[in-house]
Amino acid sequence: MSDKINRIFCVGRNYYSHIKEMNNEIPSKPLIFLKQKNSINFSHNIVYPDVSKEFSYEAELVLKFGEIKKTPLESINEFTFGLDLTLRDIQRECIKKGHPWEKSKAFDKSAPIGKFYSMKSPDYLNDLEFVFKINSDIRQIGIFSNMIFSLERIISEISLYWKPEEGDLIFTGTPEGVGMLNRGDILELSSNKTDPFVWNVV
Repeated sequence: MSDKINRIFCVGRNYYSHIKEMNNEIPSKPLIFLKQKNSINFSHNIVYPDVSKEFSYEAELVLKFGEIKKTPLESINEFTFGLDLTLRDIQRECIKKGHPWEKSKAFDKSAPIGKFYSMKSPDYLNDLEFVFKINSDIRQIGIFSNMIFSLERIISEISLYWKPEEGDLIFTGTPEGVGMLNRGDILELSSNKTDPFVWNVV
């Protein structure tokens, strides 16, 4: 396994339940945005940002490209879980004014992730389920098969604009149950294929 991290692609609105809770329109194709490389946070600590009063979490499956093979889909050989952290009040203000909202999504350490696990093919994820808890209370349950867009469709959309490279990550979207974090929260993200990942909000 390689420790190389390259670009970070994120998929928005990939679960019907999340679209409904956010009162958004269902997309006709994958909605892709990017985070900066320094958004990645391998630490077990999440620092609450002073610039926001609405610090939001979104738990997600994260995929990683290894050596690029015949097709990009075949090149995905590792996975983990992570959080797409959002400064929700700042995002709302940017959207209202028609401004770019990278500062609400792609700020430093906005993408905490766990350790990577190997997989021989994407089919390994077909029965994947994950659970996200805050202070032992279940907040999100994600089922891989409930994603609106398949991995093949997501990668196809990304490939229209960016040639996949080794070390690229894909945050695949979040299910319903997004909400706010507070200092002192203990976060746990577990699945049927990994050990639990734990973070502390400080």
